[in-house]
Amino acid sequence: MIQKYGPSLYGVGAKLMVQEAFRLFRERNYKMNTDSGYYLEYRADGAVDREIEWKKPSEMTQNESRLEITILAQRDEPVQEITDHDAIDEGVFWSNSHDGWVIDDDGSFLSESPRDTFKKWFISIYGPEPWDNNDCVVVLEFEAKQTRYKVNFFQQMLSAKG
Repeated sequence: MIQKYGPSLYGVGAKLMVQEAFRLFRERNYKMNTDSGYYLEYRADGAVDREIEWKKPSEMTQNESRLEITILAQRDEPVQEITDHDAIDEGVFWSNSHDGWVIDDDGSFLSESPRDTFKKWFISIYGPEPWDNNDCVVVLEFEAKQTRYKVNFFQQMLSAKG
């Protein structure tokens, strides 16, 4: 999920904060990596299971975000022009456990090609009409930059005990 904090959502040069699932917790013997004194952990890092619920990406503040993207270019493109390569860039990946292309670990929108998986996902969000009408979508080219120091959980644990 992306939240606007630049001059224009689609304007070249706009800076956007990337939001993702995360959790904050305090644990004795661990160094904290937020100004608030809480440890910050991102779900995308394959974090260790604990009985602490993940916060939704929409709950992430700019201070908790670790990534910023800058829009380099934009163009309109008919949605059906998406290629397999484009679909992979959008987050579709091969799943050995599901023996097909998916967009989530649970096997969502399983298909035989990245483009077909993307199509199923797109239709699940916007309905069939935009796809069937081959409506234009905005394609953004961007550069990503890490905005906060990423601390590996296990490195933190070792340094805190040492």
